[in-house]
Amino acid sequence: MAIHVDFSDDTLFASYYRINRRIPSFCNEKKVYYLVETMPVFPGGEKVLKSSIHESICHIKQSKNIHKRGKVSIQFDVNEIGKADRIRVAKGIDEELDFFAQEIIRSLPNWESPGKIREKPVVVSFTIPIEF
Repeated sequence: MAIHVDFSDDTLFASYYRINRRIPSFCNEKKVYYLVETMPVFPGGEKVLKSSIHESICHIKQSKNIHKRGKVSIQFDVNEIGKADRIRVAKGIDEELDFFAQEIIRSLPNWESPGKIREKPVVVSFTIPIEF
């Protein structure tokens, strides 16, 4: 049986904290945006991002001798300091290619600047296709 507690009332929140001696885990989650005033900037721009991904795909195909083909959609967040975070497969095709697509994003350098709303850094989510 699930119990839903509405923490919009401060007294309920205070009661929960007094009883459990911890802040509810969902209060620590950061808001993720998809479109912001100032989007994150990759070092060198979008062309360099695409080129880096393409080079990584070629390197993986040659070094791992992969002949499979297909498109993997990878979702990731660019956090407040410009680091790719929470990398996950949005739409996969094969365990091996899914893994390599995630590794490609992990291997990218930090972004020059994070996304911003009113000059305040925020987490921005991206979904990009990686075609093998």
